[in-house]
Amino acid sequence: MNVHKNARLTAHSRAELVRRVRAGQLPKAVATAFGVDVKTVGKWVKRFEAEGPDGLADRSSRPHRLHRPTSVETVDRVIALRRQRFCGRQIAKETGISPATVSRILRAEGISRRRIWTRPRRSSATSAPIPAS
Repeated sequence: MNVHKNARLTAHSRAELVRRVRAGQLPKAVATAFGVDVKTVGKWVKRFEAEGPDGLADRSSRPHRLHRPTSVETVDRVIALRRQRFCGRQIAKETGISPATVSRILRAEGISRRRIWTRPRRSSATSAPIPAS
């Protein structure tokens, strides 16, 4: 993970925060020293106790699951339309979902690029003749 420029705590400073609390300093004093809330100090100490040093690493803020995932029927319809060589905008109009959602579905399925439909077919009968020496 990249640490942004305004981050109060990095993995290294979180380890120092935990070390100070476990050494006997009051969480309020540690919070003041690091410029964070007491609840934040408690959160990192609990995470360290539960997971060890790995618990102090940055985590992704990406949701584990979608709030309203696209239905299986809609996904199947998008794929079927793509196999009929509809473009993304046409599929979006036809299904009533956003072009971004169509794009995400097609990328996940591996059929997002138009060139996969227009690749020249290879044939052994059309190979080039071998020049005579």
